[in-house]
Order: sequence, then structure tokens, then C-alpha cells
Amino acid sequence: MKEKTIKEFSMEEEQKVNALIVLGLPRKEARIVVYLSILPSHKAEGRREIEIEASLRQPEVSVGLKGLVKRGFVESLTLVKDLDEIGLALYEAKNARLIKAAKLIGAI
Repeated sequence: MKEKTIKEFSMEEEQKVNALIVLGLPRKEARIVVYLSILPSHKAEGRREIEIEASLRQPEVSVGLKGLVKRGFVESLTLVKDLDEIGLALYEAKNARLIKAAKLIGAI
């Protein structure tokens, strides 16, 4: 069996989540935004990675990502390897309104 390291949000990252919650973003969406914002530039992640690293359950990630995509804060990139296979969706933060607002208050 493989050994895997699971990271947790630091105190600073938790403070960023709390700042976004104060701005009116639901907790699950705030955790997703903070997690995607700490990734290297132009790096996208799948739902499973977001679930593990942001300490959210699968339904929370699905609902949170739908809300963020709908608002235009997160972009969904669907990759299809083969026409017979189901596509894999990757997500990345859009450096737009939310990121700008969060930076203004020091949340990110």
C-alpha cells in the first residue's frame, strides 16, 4: 500500500477562509477558493484532489464548485481522453472579481 501525505490548511489559510465567509461566500466555496488560490499559477485540480486537500466531502465539493463556476470565480476544464470514456473535469481559479476582492481585504 502506498503512503500518502495529506496537507491541512495553515492558520493563515483558515483566516483567509474566514475572511471570505465574512464577505458572504459559503464555507465550502471559501475553502475551495483558498485552496485553488494557493496552487501554482495555471495549475488545475480535479474534484478528488480538492476534496482531500480542502477537507471537504464529495457533495460539498460538487455543490461548491457548481456555485463558483456559476458565479464565474472558477473555470471548469473538461478533458476527454477517449470518446468512449467519461471526461475528467479539472478546475482552476479565475483571477477575476473574487480574487481581486479577497486581495483587497488581505484574505489572499
